Amino acid sequence: MTLKAVWSDFITFLKKPNLRTVDLTWVDKTKFTLALWGVSLVFIVLLGSLIELIVEIPEPDMFDIALEKLGIPAFIAFVVLVGPLFEEIVFRSPLRFRVSSLIISSLFLVLFIIGLLDSITGVLGYILLGVVAALFFIGVHFLTKKKEQSEQLYTRYYPYIFYGISLLFGYIHITNFEDISTRILLLSPLVIFPQFVLGLGIGYVRVRYGFWYGCLFHVVNNAIAISMFFLEDKFL
Repeated sequence: MTLKAVWSDFITFLKKPNLRTVDLTWVDKTKFTLALWGVSLVFIVLLGSLIELIVEIPEPDMFDIALEKLGIPAFIAFVVLVGPLFEEIVFRSPLRFRVSSLIISSLFLVLFIIGLLDSITGVLGYILLGVVAALFFIGVHFLTKKKEQSEQLYTRYYPYIFYGISLLFGYIHITNFEDISTRILLLSPLVIFPQFVLGLGIGYVRVRYGFWYGCLFHVVNNAIAISMFFLEDKFL
């Protein structure tokens, strides 16, 4: 399989995501994973530069805050290893139908939503909390009691599941801002665009090559990003 064939398959996959796997050696899988990461990076940088010419995109500030709290070694370990592994479990493990993966992923998302709802007090907060909890338990019941029907629905609506998860992965990174202002919310499609594109690339690699190759994609990306973060901080 050539890089051109991989790129063609990636474009075809994005048009209609599917669950097909490919039979390749680990060397080829690693090579194509890194190649797709490189292509994704170039695309993100070029389109991001074009967007910056049109509108100023806010810079996230939580990196500096986290660095100050954790210190350099723990900060690097979290951004390069712990964070990517956690995000892959939450956002990429459910890209193949497995009841345990879907439940674990949903549980983490529910806990995250509950954390966001913590700022909403009064009756509305309790109502929203109840709705989120009810949806979670209904979903768990359906997955465990009607596994065959669940898998059929999963396969039928897989393209929507894939893009929905990629979009969620993008929007989870809006928490990189300490203060999520109205301007950030209005510009959020542009703010989370790099993570959305990254999610598409990692998602494809995870489905075609396997979970750990998606982790490799993510780790390499964050390692380069954190290197640039420290270089900018040093030279600015």
